[in-house]
Amino acid sequence: MRSSASTVSALFERVDERVIHFLSRHGIFFLRISLGLTFVWFGALKVFDVSPVAGLVAGTVYWLPLSVSSRSWGCGRYWWGWVCSRAVSYG
Repeated sequence: MRSSASTVSALFERVDERVIHFLSRHGIFFLRISLGLTFVWFGALKVFDVSPVAGLVAGTVYWLPLSVSSRSWGCGRYWWGWVCSRAVSYG
């Protein structure tokens, strides 16, 4: 008769193998989607002028007015997020 500790250990081993197999096949896809969503989210915050780092953006691009620099950075981040989430080649 097997002890409960070895039964639990065997269960964890099976779950671990399944998770490793799943992530080895789909992990890059999920990483790209999460990176894309992050860029889209922060870009949208800048486009709609509700970003908490608007002052930092204005200080970085000091030659442009705040509304232009924040929105242009936001559009760039939004675009880059879209590109990251749409990328399909797995290298």
